[in-house]
Amino acid sequence: MSGALTAATGGPALTTVVREALRRAGAARQDGRLDRAIGALAAALGELGAEPLGVPFLARVQLGLALADACLDAGDRERARRLLLDESGYVEQIYHLIRLNGTPEQIRLASAGRLQVRDRALQLDLLDREAPELGIAEPADWIIGAPTALADLR
Repeated sequence: MSGALTAATGGPALTTVVREALRRAGAARQDGRLDRAIGALAAALGELGAEPLGVPFLARVQLGLALADACLDAGDRERARRLLLDESGYVEQIYHLIRLNGTPEQIRLASAGRLQVRDRALQLDLLDREAPELGIAEPADWIIGAPTALADLR
């Protein structure tokens, strides 16, 4: 678990594997080769997955999010969704380990990474869906005017 804790304490922001994968993916994207960008990111994530507790936590989070974004850009929403589900399991595990043994700063950073993956997964689920209704508990919570349903604003 030392790698996960190292990242949470503000150690090297990116491992060489992640930095190189992001560099190659960026160059491939500039050339319009999303398939190569996805390949570079997926290969690096696979390499990091071989030693899940020896990898700087926030570097893996960043790599996973970059891969999910590349999949979305390529139109492969299902692959992005599966990836974020897999990464959610990983970040939950690391978050709970760090919560048990980490310093307050490590816990804060682990929580931030956990929230990034969770929020991206939720955003992905909302794509191409109708916006959910807004609910305000008290009419006094409205700043101006009467409560309005989202459907009335469409």
